[in-house]
Amino acid sequence: MALDAVVESILNTSKGQVAQIIGEADQEAARILNEARERAAEIKSRKESEVGHTVEAIERREISSANLEVKRAELNVHKDLLEQARTKLLGKLESLPKKDNEAMLTKLLQPYDLKAMKVFSNKRDEAFITSLASNNSCA
Repeated sequence: MALDAVVESILNTSKGQVAQIIGEADQEAARILNEARERAAEIKSRKESEVGHTVEAIERREISSANLEVKRAELNVHKDLLEQARTKLLGKLESLPKKDNEAMLTKLLQPYDLKAMKVFSNKRDEAFITSLASNNSCA
């Protein structure tokens, strides 16, 4: 029976040591798990911050792109309006009565010495411009 007592004593001691080792292992596992959770939280926070900055940068680029698109559309509208005005002006000039056309040309060329310069004009006004230069009535 003494052997049973020794075995019982060894088993009790072993169970105590096993319980202590399991307790220490549980504590170590809990500590490692807490560290892992803290690191995961730090990584998550850092990544959320990076994503926030990335989203802000994308939003800024999108806004800039939209502003450029609006500006381009405005410039195209201005260009179209200027082209329409130019076309309308050329049409009005072509349909201007001869007397009004000659008066306008005389007024435009009046400050210049036509004998000292070359004036370009359309075929319709060429004879009149030549007569202005020869008469020197504009100088």
